Amino acid sequence: EIVAPIAPQSRLGDRYPDYRIGYTFTGPPPQVSIAAPQVAGSDTAPPQRSRSFSVSFNAPEGAEGVTGFECSANDSGWSPCSSPREFTGLADGTHQLRIRAAGSGSARSAAVARTVVVDNAPPGAPSAGSKPASRSRERAPAFAFSGESGASFDCRLDGGSWAPCTSPKSFGSLPDGDHTFQVRQTDLAGNTSEAEAWNWSIDATPPGAPVVNGPAGSITVDHATFTFTGEPGGQFECRLVSNAPDSGPWSPCASPFLATGLSYGIHHFSVRQADDLGNTGERTVRTVSFSPPASLPTMPGGDPAPEPAPGPVTAPVSPPAPPAPAAGPNLAPAAPAASLPVPATVTSAPEARPSARSVTVETTVSAPGPGRVVVTIRSWGNPDSKPLCRASSRVVQAGTASVECRMGSATRETMRRRAQRVVVEVTFTPTGGQPVTSRSSAILPRRR
Repeated sequence: EIVAPIAPQSRLGDRYPDYRIGYTFTGPPPQVSIAAPQVAGSDTAPPQRSRSFSVSFNAPEGAEGVTGFECSANDSGWSPCSSPREFTGLADGTHQLRIRAAGSGSARSAAVARTVVVDNAPPGAPSAGSKPASRSRERAPAFAFSGESGASFDCRLDGGSWAPCTSPKSFGSLPDGDHTFQVRQTDLAGNTSEAEAWNWSIDATPPGAPVVNGPAGSITVDHATFTFTGEPGGQFECRLVSNAPDSGPWSPCASPFLATGLSYGIHHFSVRQADDLGNTGERTVRTVSFSPPASLPTMPGGDPAPEPAPGPVTAPVSPPAPPAPAAGPNLAPAAPAASLPVPATVTSAPEARPSARSVTVETTVSAPGPGRVVVTIRSWGNPDSKPLCRASSRVVQAGTASVECRMGSATRETMRRRAQRVVVEVTFTPTGGQPVTSRSSAILPRRR
C-alpha cells in the first residue's frame, strides 16, 4: 500500500485543504539482485587427512544489498555464517560446502561450492614390476614398481635411510652377498603405506681355477688321462690343442678326461669352470710332449713294435726288389723294379662291446683288393704274451671289412677295473701275393 499527500490549488493561486490518497498494489515484491560471494581457494581442494575444513569468503567490492552470508554442508539446510567458516567432524570421503550472500527479505545470491576429500586410509604397498632373480650375478640391479595415482615413493637398500625415488630404481656396483630392497608410497593426503621388500643375493665372483692331476712334460705314449676338481655344482669346459694354449674352442667335459691318439709333439690340455650363474673362472693348463720311447718293445718273432703314433704305421714285410743291372748291347732290357705290396689299414678304432661272458672287439679295416685280413690284438707293453684275440675275414674286393675279435672273460674282468692299452695288428694277404702288416695302438675304455 502506498499513501501519497495531495495539495490542491486553484488557477488563481488559491489553495484548498490538503488530503491524502492511498493506493494498494498486489503481486510479488520486486527482485533485488545480489552478487555471489568471493570464496577463497579452488573449486576442489587437495585431499587431506584433517577432518575439518575452513573456508574464507566476502562480498565482492562494490556489491550492494548484502546483509550477510549463509552456509550449507553436503546439501544440509542453509544457516547464517560468517567468514571464515570451519566445517568440522568430516568423515572420510568427499564433501561439498556451499556459501551464498543474503540480502534484505528473501534476496539471496547464487551459491559458490567448494569440494574437499578427507582421506585417512593408508594406500596398499606398491606393486612389484621387474626385479632381479633371487640369485643373480648382476651387480647393478634395477627395480620397477607402481602405486596409486599421484602417489610419491621412498626407497631404501639394506636397512638404510628412506629417500625419495621413482620407478625404476637402479643401483650400481653392489658387493656380493645378501641384499634387501624396500619401497613404500605416500598418497596425496599424506598417508604412507607399508613397505614392499625384495630379498636377493649377488654372486658375481667366478670360481677358482680347477685343480688338475695328470701327466705333464714328456710322455712316451699317445694318450693321457687328466682328473680335475673345482667348486661344487659347477660345470667344466675343456680343450686340447697342439698349438697356442689360448686357441681353439671350449667344450663341456667331466673328470676324468681321456686324451687319445696324440700325435708327436706338444699338446696343451686346458680346463676351466663356470658356476650355475654363468661366472667363468680362470683356466688351468697341463702341457705334455709326446715323443717315442728310447727303446720299443718287440713283437713275437723279434720284429720291433711300432711307434705309438695316432694313425696306422705300416711295416711292409717284403722289401723292394733291387733293380736289374744295366743291359749291355747283347743283353735283354732290365726288368722293372718290383712295387711294394699295399697293406690293409685300420680305418676305425677298435670298439669294445662287453657281453655276459666275453668282450667282442670290432675293427673296420681297408683292404686294397681281394684277399684275407687277420686282426690280432695284443696287450701294449707286453708283446710276448698270448694275444688277447685273433680273428680273420675274407675280402672279396677292395674296400672295407669288419672283423670281430672275441676276447675271453679274463680280459672282460680287466676292463671292468680300468681302460686297457692295446696294439692292433692287421695282416693282409692278397690273393696269390705276400702278406703285409700294419700296426696301430688303441685304448679299450673301461667297461662297468
